[in-house]
Amino acid sequence: MKKNKNGFTLVEILVTIGVLAVLTTIVGVSVSQILHNNKQKEVDEFNAKLEKAACAFVDYQGINESLCEAYNDLCEVTYEELLNGKVIETQMGNKEDLKVKDSDEETGFIKGDLVNPETKKQIKDMDENTRKQVASYVRFKDGEKVCCAVLENDTCPEK
Repeated sequence: MKKNKNGFTLVEILVTIGVLAVLTTIVGVSVSQILHNNKQKEVDEFNAKLEKAACAFVDYQGINESLCEAYNDLCEVTYEELLNGKVIETQMGNKEDLKVKDSDEETGFIKGDLVNPETKKQIKDMDENTRKQVASYVRFKDGEKVCCAVLENDTCPEK
């Protein structure tokens, strides 16, 4: 009696499905890791831009370690300050002596089209409450200025 060999056996089909399942799982995990790493890279780049802008903002205003210690909110830089380029004329004395005026610059310290990877919104499209939130902290440690984005505040030195 001759067997017909035109098809696949049940065992061959099950083995093929098993191999495909293992390969799909491996590819899925790898793609997931790649996407996570890309997202983390975007967050890191966003934080680096905020930190650089906050340091430039504080330098531009002439805020030093003693002013930061005396007026802590001077070293808490908001999105709005970075976006609009607000300039604070600093003078030693009472807080009332610190006058805020609009910058003569056409742009701020960051571009409005910078996208927050967490919210996927451009900075210029943030609502008013979010714009007033602190974007970066500026701290001084051993006389050195350290700028930290709020999203990674756990790495920022204490006040």
